[in-house]
Amino acid sequence: MNCLKLLSLAAVVLLSNVALSEEKSVLELAPGYYEGIFKDYLDYKTLVIDVEGNYALVTSKMASGFRLAKALRFSRDDVVCSDSSCIISISRGEDDKRPVQILMRPSVLGWDVVESRTIGAGETVHYSYELQSNNKTPIPAQFFNSYKSLSEPTSPNNDRYAVSGSVYIGYSEGDGSPNLIVVEFQGDNKALVQSFVNDMESTKQAEYNVERMSSPTNGRILTQNNSYSGSHIYLYELLEHKLIEGFDLWIAKDGSALQTRRIKLIRVNPHLKELRR
Repeated sequence: MNCLKLLSLAAVVLLSNVALSEEKSVLELAPGYYEGIFKDYLDYKTLVIDVEGNYALVTSKMASGFRLAKALRFSRDDVVCSDSSCIISISRGEDDKRPVQILMRPSVLGWDVVESRTIGAGETVHYSYELQSNNKTPIPAQFFNSYKSLSEPTSPNNDRYAVSGSVYIGYSEGDGSPNLIVVEFQGDNKALVQSFVNDMESTKQAEYNVERMSSPTNGRILTQNNSYSGSHIYLYELLEHKLIEGFDLWIAKDGSALQTRRIKLIRVNPHLKELRR
């Protein structure tokens, strides 16, 4: 191909790109729920876009079993979208003039979010997390349905949570966005692991065998096998048994590693009284 043809082809491509750029449409936040995990504080974020105009950003403490939550309400007029991002400007209320700004950019898995909050002395802090659209039952509501009696007083007829610290909540994360998981340690060297996934009404449950590690980290190994592969979860307790970190290693029957996911969990205390932010 000679130079003239190359230049002609380049001109066609350039004009096509200009035409496409002119046809770019403004982004829109469709009605529904947008959910994700702020991993630094183990906060659960829910952006509510209601068809009736009830908009809110809800921050829930996962350690409280979602019972401790704070909602920042806003209106459609507070949302400004371009062809590349949406910005939500929220006023905390008449008694608190410090603004909150939510910058949202579309990503492969949903939305990349930067939440900016003004704190004392005019200082601004930024929190980054991902949100994914959820057109099903919100995950906090699914958690309540699965663990209704978590905050009820224990009794001879209700001993599921009689062992203090038996239920931990957090996330597992591999190549994609983090998924909410709950690990319930049972008294017979068993553990029930439940995974909550956006846009799914049902949860994934699996029972694991639990083995204590003989190490100063007070760790545990959870194993679960099927005919094709096995999950080996290695957990290490931190902060006086309130925080657990580790990883989930999926191993094929031939011994090869299929997938590794990082895990971070915190003990559920439904009687927490304070939300830090």
